[in-house]
Amino acid sequence: MNQRGFATIFGLCLVLIVALVANGIQSSQDNYAYETANFGAEFDLQNAADSAIYVAADKVLSGDVTLPVNDNPYYIGNTRDKFQRKILTTTTTSEHIGTITTEVWGEIIDVQHYKVAYKGEDDTNASKNNVAEKIGTDVDAYVFFSVAQATNSQTGAKIYRRAFAYVLQGDATIRFMEVPMSSYKWN
Repeated sequence: MNQRGFATIFGLCLVLIVALVANGIQSSQDNYAYETANFGAEFDLQNAADSAIYVAADKVLSGDVTLPVNDNPYYIGNTRDKFQRKILTTTTTSEHIGTITTEVWGEIIDVQHYKVAYKGEDDTNASKNNVAEKIGTDVDAYVFFSVAQATNSQTGAKIYRRAFAYVLQGDATIRFMEVPMSSYKWN
């Protein structure tokens, strides 16, 4: 009887181990599914932020929206917000995240052009890595900033994606920008 009892307990332990491994695999697959859904949601948010900038730029370039000219280029006394305008607010629906609300603001500012020598482009001189060199002169441009936001159904928290772009006055080309990296060395 002792041998049968040992075999029964050993068998139950093996069944328990198999059940725990199966549960771990299932949880892992659920995590991958959440990651895929989150990637789709983030892509939809970024697409909404970028698309809203195209609509806002079209409104400004066609003359439907007029941005005020800032005659105070140094923004003395925190006056910059007086020259920023909310151009539009849109709402779209995504199958990955639901309702996406996007807002776009614009202003006219001077844009300074820089060329960055990234690490790896010039391996002969390490001091030139991530150096931002100013090229040309400052140019007046319409600058756009958009924020797309939605509520994550898994966490209940808001998630955001943003986009920056500018259009030189007298030109209709929309140029998207990234936030400068902290590792840049400015010249």
